[in-house]
Amino acid sequence: MAGIYLYNDVSGKNTFALDSNPIKIYRIELDANSADGFTLLDTTFGFSKYFCLFAIQPGSNVFVTYDGTTATVPTNSFTQTTGELNPACRILDASTPIGVVTPDASNAYITVSVWGYE
Repeated sequence: MAGIYLYNDVSGKNTFALDSNPIKIYRIELDANSADGFTLLDTTFGFSKYFCLFAIQPGSNVFVTYDGTTATVPTNSFTQTTGELNPACRILDASTPIGVVTPDASNAYITVSVWGYE
C-alpha cells in the first residue's frame, strides 16, 4: 500500500513524498489534437484502488476522463463534464479506463505513475 509521508526537503522545509517505487508507470507522447487512453491495472496486484500521480509536460493542456468516455476538449460555454484539465493525482478504482486529449498544436508528454492504495 502506498503511504504518503512527511519529510524534510534539502532546505529543511516540510514536504510530502510517497514511500516506495510505483507498481506501474504509463507514458505517452500524445499527438497534437488527438485523444488516447488506457485501462488502469486490475486487482491482480491485490488492490481495489490505486493512487495515480499525473505528470504532464509543463505548458501542455491535457484533459483527462475516468469513466470510459473519450476525453474531449471543452467548448466556449459551461457544460457538465467528466473530464478535467491537467490533474495532479487521483485515487481510482482498479480497471478504471483513463482517457486523455490535448487541443495543443504540439505534442504533449504524459506520465501516470501508479501505486497500490487499498
